[in-house]
Amino acid sequence: MSMESEIERGQGETLAFCESPPSANREYLGTVVAFANGVGGTIVFGVSPDGEAVGVPERDLRSEISALGEAVSDARLENLRLDVGLSAAYGKTVIVLDIEKGNRKPHSAHLGGRGRAFVRRGSETVEADAGTVERLARGSAFDGGAYVPAMETESRRDDTARPEPDGGIPSKTTPSGPGLAGGTDAGCATTNAEALAGANPFPHAFIRCERYADDASVPVETVDFRGKLVAQVSSATSHILSRIGEGMDRETVSEALGNAVVHRDYSIAEPTVVRMSPDALTVESPGPSVGRRGLLARGRSYPRNPLLQAELMRSGLLSERGSGLVGILGRHPAAAISETLGSFVLKIPVPKQQPERLNKNEQTILAELGEDGTLSAREVSERTGIPYGTVRRLINDMRVNGLITREGSRKTGVWVLSG
Repeated sequence: MSMESEIERGQGETLAFCESPPSANREYLGTVVAFANGVGGTIVFGVSPDGEAVGVPERDLRSEISALGEAVSDARLENLRLDVGLSAAYGKTVIVLDIEKGNRKPHSAHLGGRGRAFVRRGSETVEADAGTVERLARGSAFDGGAYVPAMETESRRDDTARPEPDGGIPSKTTPSGPGLAGGTDAGCATTNAEALAGANPFPHAFIRCERYADDASVPVETVDFRGKLVAQVSSATSHILSRIGEGMDRETVSEALGNAVVHRDYSIAEPTVVRMSPDALTVESPGPSVGRRGLLARGRSYPRNPLLQAELMRSGLLSERGSGLVGILGRHPAAAISETLGSFVLKIPVPKQQPERLNKNEQTILAELGEDGTLSAREVSERTGIPYGTVRRLINDMRVNGLITREGSRKTGVWVLSG
């Protein structure tokens, strides 16, 4: 469902509008708690109570998301899972805060020097009375005036970052130094992504592109793209298209890489890995997805790094929130998204295509290998006068494109021309 469709539904038990940005006031914190004490919900900043999209100015997005993170920390919203991102509605940019149903009720916000619990009644947020607090403490969820028996057997992960006694959110760390602040596991997904969009402070935060021949266990080519993440996505996209050719469109490749960069966990000291084979393009990103379970397979996800998402959207490398993965699945119905405890993977089959017409060097190399399949790349270079590096690259390309195959071992095997 698009953001415009969500707004048209109007405010209710799981949806609230806040015309003012997060820095203007903190009244929305009561609604955050109310949704957590219920069945979850969404707050959209930049939309009036009657559903008019007024938006949040682009120049203020970074500061407003930071203000949201500070408010969450100051209110000591412990044990909540919140996700913040950006969306477009009626030509305006809005901030979207998703709140999951809480596991440790009653939840409360530290406001006015004390903890206060709230619940949602229709489209209104009200402070919970003593009886409601007691029912919540017994494990029920409050859903629009009714108590819903809880089915909350999941416990908080041991590796989840927990707020400090003063309500501050601790920082994750990487082997090279400080990592991103907090993340969705410790309240609000407010990150230091603007630093990632600029001078990249994480040596492991790069995109590695590996190209494989048929049934090869090791890549025939590996290229790492480092530096600014926005530049990484752009350069890696061009590199992949130069290897895959007409089998994949630029929008798909850019969206696949952009989503991996936005959703990856930068506290994990591993690169984003792209594997190109004759049959598929596979993008593996460190860390499982965030947000509600089961959404990723349907093309829905929540950004772990919303500021970086906004940067990629402004650069034209990502489409609007909620449409990227959906678009990939629409253009490539056979694509599959999966995740493990340590990563999430997008695999897109590459349509078969006819190889392009061979150039003069390729024709010469094929002729030599056709006469003597035992020749090495060095020997072909000596016979033809073509530079050794060029011969080696073209042999790899022809192998990947299925023009030649290798039979036998690397040392004693022979090259066989296909067809």
